[in-house]
Amino acid sequence: STGVVSTLRFHPTRLELFSCADDCHVRLWSLAKGKQLACLKAHNSLVRSLEFADGGDLLLSAGRDQIVVGWDLARGGRQVATLPVLEAVESARILPPGWRAAGRGGKKGDARAMFHFATAGDRGELRVWEYPGGNCVATVPCPGPLTGLFVDERGDGVLVATTFEHTILAYA
Repeated sequence: STGVVSTLRFHPTRLELFSCADDCHVRLWSLAKGKQLACLKAHNSLVRSLEFADGGDLLLSAGRDQIVVGWDLARGGRQVATLPVLEAVESARILPPGWRAAGRGGKKGDARAMFHFATAGDRGELRVWEYPGGNCVATVPCPGPLTGLFVDERGDGVLVATTFEHTILAYA
């Protein structure tokens, strides 16, 4: 990677590592071969979050350029979606299967959504989005800019966010 590495993520099923650095690119590394396999270019600002979906065939990258990019890893890392998310993203997480915004203060979503993901960033709002449509189905105001987002995947999908003010917020 070029510059300071900001994000690292292991592939869930393959011996591969994904990295992001100051050059704003997502790089794919083979751990077995010890070399770079691909460089995915779409962001123009620091990438802060990488998430896998669809058994590891889809990668989401989110950054401070206010977009989430979907990459089809089964087709060599082809860019398949670019979703505007309204704020500089510090963290993004895919929500557990079956998670629905309706009944959680959100609006009824599109039944065709492949999955939902949440973003947290500089505007102090936790947002839930549909993929691939990019519709925002829930917005939760928070008391200031957010620095992190975590999902309890064991149960009901509780979301936990952290703030710049060192506060931990939990949303059920």
